[in-house]
Amino acid sequence: MNKKLQFIIVGFLAFLACETNVEEDLNVALDCSQVEEYYTENVKPILEPNCTVCHSGSSPSGGVSLDTYTTVYYAIKSGEVLDRIQRESDDPGFMPSGGQKLSVENIFVIQKFFEMECQ
Repeated sequence: MNKKLQFIIVGFLAFLACETNVEEDLNVALDCSQVEEYYTENVKPILEPNCTVCHSGSSPSGGVSLDTYTTVYYAIKSGEVLDRIQRESDDPGFMPSGGQKLSVENIFVIQKFFEMECQ
């Protein structure tokens, strides 16, 4: 193998190694107040018009309450919320039931919340 090809291969492999997100690799946990702030500013405005009509109060639909930070945190961390909102609208269990599929941007916001770790 000639030197030029070896250099290209090594350079490519080095580039791939640097491509990963260092923060994800280190599993940096955020202060819980930062996670709650993200919820308040980003997640709550998505859930209120789309989810809390059915998923709040003393008898929330499916036993899933999405009206407080704590209940949302655990519901989203379970993975069930992401599963339901990522389904196609004609799939059984799609959420929001009877509503339109959330935008890709809104699903991304909820996905990011799901991935946040708090210490």
